[in-house]
Amino acid sequence: MGAPFPIAFKVLKATMAEFPALNGQSISYVVLQFPNGTVNPPHIHPRASELLFVLMGDIFLFPKGLVHFQFNSDSKNPALALSAFGSASAGTVSVLCR
Repeated sequence: MGAPFPIAFKVLKATMAEFPALNGQSISYVVLQFPNGTVNPPHIHPRASELLFVLMGDIFLFPKGLVHFQFNSDSKNPALALSAFGSASAGTVSVLCR
């Protein structure tokens, strides 16, 4: 606690890759830090649905394989979110937008 908020979008993962004890447990988490006006680019999770809870705001459900992104439109305040996945290895695949 007390660490400064990052200046760019940042993801802190607790998946099977970082925490091998999750193997076979069908769950993982990430913390998403959104400084003012930043975006988590379009992507999918091929192996899990995502339940995203904005700690000061709303909750969203993204079904497995659905292309989605998040954006902090507030020009003055950062946003913090927690995502839960129904897999210890949800995977993330970036989607190119043209």
